[in-house]
Amino acid sequence: MSADPFFDELRREYLTEAPARMAELKKDLAAARAGEADAVSSLKHRLHRLAGSGGSYGFPDISKESRAAERWIGDHPSPDGPGLDAIERMLGGIAACFDRASREVGLPESMPVRPNFGWRAVLLSSGGEVADQLGIVLAQTGFEVHRLSPAAKPDGIPVSERPDLAVIIGADDHESADVAARWTQPGAARPLAVGLVGTIAPLDPFAPALAGLDFLIDTARAEVELARFAHTFAQARTAPRAVLVITGGSSDVDRVIAALESTGVTVSSARTSPEIRDALERTPPDLIVLSWALGGMSAPTIVRWVRQLEPHRITPILVLGELSDQERISAEQVGVDLVISAATAKSVLTHALLSRIERAFVVRTRSHRDDLTGLSSRSALIHELEHQVAHARRMSESISYLALDLDHFRRINERWGPAVGDLVLKEVARLVMSAVRAGDFVARMGGEEIGVLIRRCSAENAVKLAEKLRAAVSEHPLAINESSIPVRLSIGTATYPDHGPSAEAILRVADRALKAAKAAGRDRVQSATPS
Repeated sequence: MSADPFFDELRREYLTEAPARMAELKKDLAAARAGEADAVSSLKHRLHRLAGSGGSYGFPDISKESRAAERWIGDHPSPDGPGLDAIERMLGGIAACFDRASREVGLPESMPVRPNFGWRAVLLSSGGEVADQLGIVLAQTGFEVHRLSPAAKPDGIPVSERPDLAVIIGADDHESADVAARWTQPGAARPLAVGLVGTIAPLDPFAPALAGLDFLIDTARAEVELARFAHTFAQARTAPRAVLVITGGSSDVDRVIAALESTGVTVSSARTSPEIRDALERTPPDLIVLSWALGGMSAPTIVRWVRQLEPHRITPILVLGELSDQERISAEQVGVDLVISAATAKSVLTHALLSRIERAFVVRTRSHRDDLTGLSSRSALIHELEHQVAHARRMSESISYLALDLDHFRRINERWGPAVGDLVLKEVARLVMSAVRAGDFVARMGGEEIGVLIRRCSAENAVKLAEKLRAAVSEHPLAINESSIPVRLSIGTATYPDHGPSAEAILRVADRALKAAKAAGRDRVQSATPS
C-alpha cells in the first residue's frame, strides 16, 4: 500500500473494474474467432491501453503481461486457430495478475456476512435534548442504544458491536450530508437502516449525499415517527418498505392499505396534488398504488408526471380497478406496471404487492446506473428479466428481449477519438429510450451493447420495434462537434416462451441472433430461433 490513501482508493476502484476489462478482451477474442476483420486490431488496442493503465495505477505485473500480449499480436497480426488459443492463455495470465493484485490490496473475495439482527442502535449526535429524548424512544421500542460522535465511522466499529439502526441527529446541513454519505456507503459495515432527524424542509432528499438514507424525519415529528419506524423495522428485521397509495377515497384502496399494514409495510396516502408531491419528496416509495378513478385528478397524468422524475423512472406503479381494454393500453403507455382487479383475493393481492415491493427494492439497490449513458446496469436487467419471465410463466404472457450493438464502433473511436465515441453512445441511448414505452427496461450491457426488455410483447412485435429502433438510428446521422457521424445498429431479438424457457436461454439466443445479424452484413434485425 502507498502512503497516499486517495491513491490507494483509486487503485482499489481500478481493480474492481477487472471483470469488465476482461470481458471486453474476451469479447474481442470471440469476434476474432468468428472472423471479424478488425477484432484483432481492437484487441491489440485494448491491451495497449491496459498496459499503460496497469503501470499508472502501480500494478507492474498487469502492465507487463498486457504489453507482452500486445507485442505478440504485433508480431502475429493474423493469428490462426492455435494463435488465438495462445492469446486466450495470455488473457488468462492477465486475469491471474488482477486476482493477485486484488489480494495484495485487501479486496475481499466475497462480502462478509452480517451478524443477525441484534436490536442495536446508535445516535450520531453531539448531544442535546433531542438526542436524549430519541434515546428514550428507541430504548422503549426495545433497542440497546449507544451514542457516537458524528465524526464516527461505521467501519471503525467492531463487527460484534455494529448497529442495526443508525440515527443521525442533524446539527447543520453540511455536517448532516457528510455524516449521511459516510454511513450509507455500501458494504458490510453499513447498518440495515440509516436515517436523519433534523430540519428537513431545506434539504434535497434526492441529493447524492442523502439519497442512500432510509428515512428523513423532521425534528417536530421525531418522537412519533421514529418510534413507528423503529417498531416496524424491528418487526421486519430489515429496513421497512414504503408504499404510497394515491386514492380517491374508495373502499377498495382502504382494503389495500389494511393488507399492506398487516405485513409491516410503511404506508402513506395522498389525495391531492400537493399531498402527492410532498409524499414523493419526503420519503421516496418502493411502490406506488393508485386508483384509476380519482375524481378531479387524472390517473394517466399523475403516472406520466411521476415517470418524468428521475428517482421514480423504475418505481413500480400498480393500478387498482376494473379497466377496459383501451384503458389498460393507456395505462401501459404512460408507464403503469400492473393492473389489479379490485375483486382479487386478499392473499393474492398481498402477495402481488409484496413481490413488487421487494423486486423494486432489489433493483434499486443493485442497479447502479451506467455513468455514461444513464441507462440501468447489466445486472439490473438480468434480475428484471428473471422476474418478468417468472411472471409471464404464471400469466401465460410473452416477454421480448432486444440485444443492440453499434456496428463498427471501434472505427468511430479510431477516427474521431474516444470522447466522441462516448457522445455517440449517449445519443444512441437517448434515441432508444425515446422510442420505447415508459415501463420498458433499457440497460447498457457492456461496451457498445444495449439491452431492451419489453413486457407483453410477441416475437413479431419485437422484430417490428427492433426495425423501428434500427431505422431511427441509421436514418439520422449524429451531429456531434460539427461532424456528421453515420451510426448503424445490428439487433438480435428473442421472446419468451417462443425462443427459450428461461431468462438465461433468452439472453443466450438473443446474443446468437445478434451475431447472426452481424455475420449477415450488419445494419439489420435478426430474430432468434428456438434453443
